[in-house]
Amino acid sequence: MLAFCFLTYKDVEHLEVWAPFFAAAPPDQYAIFIHRKEGTGSELPATVIPTQPTEWGTWSLVEAQQSLFRTAMANPAVTKCILLSGDTVPLYSFAALYAAVMADDKGYIRKSANKRSGQKIPNLAAWPTSTPFKWSLTSQWVILNRAHVTALDDNLPTLRAVFESMLIPDEHVYIIFFDGVGLLDTFHLVPPVYVQWDPRPYTFQTMLCAPITRFNRPPVRNRPCSELHRNRPHTFHAEEFTTAKVAEIYKSGAFFLRKVCSITPLPVDLSRERILLPKP
Repeated sequence: MLAFCFLTYKDVEHLEVWAPFFAAAPPDQYAIFIHRKEGTGSELPATVIPTQPTEWGTWSLVEAQQSLFRTAMANPAVTKCILLSGDTVPLYSFAALYAAVMADDKGYIRKSANKRSGQKIPNLAAWPTSTPFKWSLTSQWVILNRAHVTALDDNLPTLRAVFESMLIPDEHVYIIFFDGVGLLDTFHLVPPVYVQWDPRPYTFQTMLCAPITRFNRPPVRNRPCSELHRNRPHTFHAEEFTTAKVAEIYKSGAFFLRKVCSITPLPVDLSRERILLPKP
């Protein structure tokens, strides 16, 4: 069974895609778990776990994510957890996704090199001396198996001591931990979620602002629609799904797409294995 673990602000967006996606799935092959920052309940057949206070760029997100994983794994039928944001959509039908993800016992994680900034300072004094510490970057959107979740749970106090005071720890804790304890070969090093990071705009204002100030400034409109979006990562709109763009997304090997504007009409066909269609 796959556990779909959503970390959301409110309810999961794009219910016009997710509802029929799950409706086509055998009930014994999936379960849905949601951590909401605001509000209660869901229009999906989901377990909504108690809300923990969370803030962007802090360890609180890792704690909320681990609560999702722990709750999901309390069901003995669950073998893998998929962590997703509320503005993510599937790229494949449930049957195609299930066949691919359950083909073996491996998880999915992206690994990339990243220069450590002055604001990302882990407490290395709390890191076990017997375990290598290899600095690298990943997205927090991962697929974990039961052994991965258990390992995180068993080591959570240590990981908290190392990463709690660091900026944006959720982009580093998983890849550094699994690499350090020798579990990286139990993953496909493929990003399960496609995310587009546009080049940062070099305006007079951004050149004057420290990075944390840039990220905390009010959201901006990055496309001509009535919704406000942060300028990074990129928020997709229907007119962007050209044939070339859709091909690029699928070539990445990802199973899901983030972030998609909540009001954009998605060109999807849920009767196909690859459900995202190019715009007409």
